Amino acid sequence: MNSQAIRASINNFLDLLENYQGDLHANMHALELALDQLALAYHFSSAEFEDTELNPPTQDYERWRKLAVERFPQFGFYNIPSRITSQVMETEMQVGDALDDIADIACDLAEVVWCWEHISEPDALWRFRFGYEQHWGEHLRQLQLYLYALRHEA
Repeated sequence: MNSQAIRASINNFLDLLENYQGDLHANMHALELALDQLALAYHFSSAEFEDTELNPPTQDYERWRKLAVERFPQFGFYNIPSRITSQVMETEMQVGDALDDIADIACDLAEVVWCWEHISEPDALWRFRFGYEQHWGEHLRQLQLYLYALRHEA
């Protein structure tokens, strides 16, 4: 997967929120595919950190959340264990929010697009990879599990 395919996976996710007009089932399928593409793209991304004076503008979280609500009105809250690999059977449960996951991923990816257009491709790829490792990747993985549960939980 080259950098243009990575960029296409980012654009596909953002376009799903901004422009896609499918029914609820089609939207959910498109979201699952977009998340899979982003997760795959992460494994092919690499770039060295560039020290730059420019920083992307802060994204409008409320705008992205509103778009998520429009596309996925049936989405809601879900359980997240506070620990995954320790305190098995004893860990506390926390609450996740699928709409927040989508909005957070969109905010971070919109910043990557801005960097691609205003700084450089290597800077954007570095931010894409760093953001996955530090923030939006966790939202992506939790959202994938939520979507799986919606389809398969009794």
